[in-house]
Amino acid sequence: MLCVVSADLTLAQPAQAGVEKLYILNCGEGVAGDISRWSPGVNEGKSMDFVDNCYLIKHSQGWFLWDTGIPDAVADMPNGLAPADPRSVTWHRPKKLAAQLEQLGVKPSDIKAMAISHTHPDHIGNVEMFPNAMLYVQKAEYDWPGANN
Repeated sequence: MLCVVSADLTLAQPAQAGVEKLYILNCGEGVAGDISRWSPGVNEGKSMDFVDNCYLIKHSQGWFLWDTGIPDAVADMPNGLAPADPRSVTWHRPKKLAAQLEQLGVKPSDIKAMAISHTHPDHIGNVEMFPNAMLYVQKAEYDWPGANN
């Protein structure tokens, strides 16, 4: 039996200008005291580690940042940022966002646009670091009452 496979390579398009590089940044680490708060009756008393990443994208149109993580000030707290509710997440910031950007040769003023996935504090902690960037946020998240706390 002979099988012939043919491909029309004329359909392949050259990569268009766009994303040139993606950097995954450490934007916080946390430990939840009791994960049953998110699933009552399940995993009571069990803790869980969290990792909070931010993404820096070098794009042909400029630098883009996705999320800003836990506030950089938390890095200066020896015991981290403890929640009022011990079942919630205690956050630590092993690396400041500003220092990670500097290590890459990027200044906050170089960031042309940024977006936040949602308005929880572990995603918006350093938004003010980028006053000249265009900020993209879903209307429902922008309107959420907790977003302005």
